[in-house]
Amino acid sequence: MRQLVHRRLAPVLALIGAAIASPAAWAQWEIVTGSPLGAGGEVPIARVSNDGGDRLSVFLDAESTLRAQFEVSDQLVTLDTATCPTYLVDDGTPQAVRFGADRCMVAGSTAIFALGAVNGDAIASGTLLELMNGTSLTLRYHLGGLGYREAEFSLRGSKQALNAALGERVRVLTE
Repeated sequence: MRQLVHRRLAPVLALIGAAIASPAAWAQWEIVTGSPLGAGGEVPIARVSNDGGDRLSVFLDAESTLRAQFEVSDQLVTLDTATCPTYLVDDGTPQAVRFGADRCMVAGSTAIFALGAVNGDAIASGTLLELMNGTSLTLRYHLGGLGYREAEFSLRGSKQALNAALGERVRVLTE
């Protein structure tokens, strides 16, 4: 009897072990290269998509500002150009996306906003720390017409991906 139980459990345990050991099984984020607006050329981009097809990309621009680009998958949806999205990490307090005087740029179904600026070998950004250490991110955005919507993203694997987008030598500090 004991041998039968072991034979039945062995494949299940092997699958669980493989899922735990495989980075693809836990990493929702990926690193790609591209030339986003303001980057001044090809740069590493930390990217995550949700089940609805919305996408969040994070990259360093040509001025060493860390930017997030949020894209709504439905190209027929336009964002309100007068309102920046808000974000919520886990069960925290909703926050407006802004960094100094550079709040955000909204055009069509895309919003681009700053998360902080690299100064020397460090970036001071509480928002970035939240994204690196949280489990889920909710972006709430106003529509060009009436109302608002929310997009939720997993933050599993975000720390590794965001570190790769920043570069190995950049330290992340609290504000």
